[in-house]
Parts: sequence; structure tokens; C-alpha cells
Amino acid sequence: MSLSPEQHELRTMSATATDVPAIANVHPYRSPLDVWLTKTGRAPEGSVSAERAARMRWGNLLEPLLRDDFSERNNVSVVGPVATIARQFGGVLIAATPDGIIEPWGAGWEGKTHSVGVRSLYGSPMTDEVPVYELLQCQTGMLVTGLRAWRLTTFIDNTPTDYAISADDTLHGQIVEMTARWWRDHVVADRAPDPNARDHETLSALHPRDSGLIRSATEDERALALDLKRALADGEAGTERVEELRAQLKAAIGDDAGLTWGLNSDETITWRKSRDSRVTDWQHAAYDFAGRVQLAASSTSIIDAIEVLRHLAAGKNTFKLEGGNRVVGCMDLAESMATLLAEIKRGIDIAASSTSKPGSRRFLTPKGWK
Repeated sequence: MSLSPEQHELRTMSATATDVPAIANVHPYRSPLDVWLTKTGRAPEGSVSAERAARMRWGNLLEPLLRDDFSERNNVSVVGPVATIARQFGGVLIAATPDGIIEPWGAGWEGKTHSVGVRSLYGSPMTDEVPVYELLQCQTGMLVTGLRAWRLTTFIDNTPTDYAISADDTLHGQIVEMTARWWRDHVVADRAPDPNARDHETLSALHPRDSGLIRSATEDERALALDLKRALADGEAGTERVEELRAQLKAAIGDDAGLTWGLNSDETITWRKSRDSRVTDWQHAAYDFAGRVQLAASSTSIIDAIEVLRHLAAGKNTFKLEGGNRVVGCMDLAESMATLLAEIKRGIDIAASSTSKPGSRRFLTPKGWK
């Protein structure tokens, strides 16, 4: 859904229905740190992957079609998109921007476009068997709007499926308590939440380069490093726990190059930026090179040059070309050949040229760690 500048401003001042699952740390793509960076104006460019941005774009494009399809299938009217609504709960603004309101049912409507791989996360149609992060979003929508029912339509493998969710007052109270506490502890206190396993791209965007300094670790940082060492020794490589520890150590290193807490390499962790690389689009360069040479070879001057070469081979210095209107000689040959050589050189330069690809930061633990 596209939002107006006013809606963006209101959402910055409040915890939204899409923020609540991230604050609860159950969102598959967003984390509490992502929410905090957005609310405090610190969100870096590049923290949203191109793949996720493309998915969000297609979700926005398909939403009106899903809304119209739901209306037609159920013989109702779905009014939307709806303006952002915000209400005060427990000292914090909580906001929702429903994808639609179903008339005459008086229920909210949410549309979700997914890949086939998430089908197993959903249960039987017209139940509330949906992923917990979507359930929390819909419940927050009901908390804010006061509506007592919600419909969620998923679009998976070109098939729309509807789910029915009823208001849960107990869960509403838990949402208010959790959100108000988080907002007070992190946004009001201006204290970043601990990173988790989903924050690696965000941390790389926040800290794209290092200062070159490997500094002494604090006691807390050393404890994190030793927790990571133990987890790796226990065979937990690739688990969410290990990725969370790696993310927390990256956040601790920040713009430095690493942490050390002893006198040997077994007690140093680094997060260094690799050198920028040179990348050539060889396919594009080859096409460009061939095109330039073909263009040069087909030009009148080059055709003339070929004629001149033939006549010079016959011992003539000046002569008329076919058609009898142009007289050419050695200087014409030189100019024509210079044109051809210039185009060939241009093609070679393009083929040999490259673009700079910024190096990424690489997180390395001591070699002795498994």
C-alpha cells in the first residue's frame, strides 16, 4: 500500500500494526532493531534487500486486484485503502492502516501475496490458522479500529484463500503492555535493542567500512565472544543462536575492525572490509566492441579505404572511385584507417574497462574455533 507523507509521519511517531510483530521478535523479515532505527530516524539506506523490495512492490501492485476479487467472490464492498488510524494505549500511540474495510460486515481486510514456499504456514480456509506475525498484525488492527472481525486473504500460487480472525481482548492487552514497555525502554530512552539473527544486512548498511582499529574488548564483549566460541564447539554453526551472537558482536565492533582480549590470535575477532574489486560486464563489452567495429567497417570512409588499398596495390597514388565523383589518395587512406583504428581502440577500451564493486565486511573468528 502506498502511503502519503502525512501517513509516513504519523507512522514514525507510533508503533504500527506491522511494527508489533517485529517488536515481538516473531516477524520473519524485520527485527526490533529495524523498528528502532526507523522510529529514531537512523534507518540506513540499503538495509532492505533488493529481493524484499521487489516483493513489497509486487504486493502493493496486486493489493487492489485482491481487494476487488474478494469483493466479487463474497458479494460485498471492500473500501480501501484506509487512512492511518492511531490511538493512545499505555502511553504510546499504536497505529493501523487497514488494506480495507468490508461493508456491510464491519470487518477489516488484509491482503498478502506470498511465494509457494510459505503455503505450509497456513491452515484450513476461514480459520485463524495463519502465521503468528500476520495474526498479530490483524489483532493490532482490531485493537486500534475497534472492529471485532478481520479477514485475511492470501494469494499463493495464483490462488486467493480467505481466513477469518476474531478479536481477542486478552491478546490485545498483551500487545499494549509489550508495545508500551518496548517503546519506553528503547524509543523514549534512545537505547538500541540487541541485534538478532535477522540483522546482518542492517548492520552492514549501518557500518559499511571499518577504521582499521582492533581494540580491546570490554568484559561484556569478551563474554559474547566466548559464548560464540562455546556454541561453535557444540556444533551449532548456522543456528539462530550463533547468528544472533555474530550479529551482536558485529554491533559491538561497529566502525572498528575488531576486538581482542588477549595476546594471541585465538583471542581476536575481526570484521574487516575487503578491498573494492573491479568488475567487467564482459557480455555487454563484447556486444559493444563488435557493434563499434561493424559500424566503422560499414562507413563510407572505410569502404573508400578498402578501394584505395586495392588501387595502391596496383601502383596508383591517386584515382577516382566508382561513380567518378570523388578523387582520393594516400591522405584519404590515412584518415579512413585512422577512423577504423579509433573505433577498434574504443571497443578495446570498453572491453578492458570495469566498474568498481565495493568490498563487503567479512566477520572472522579465530582459526581454532570450529
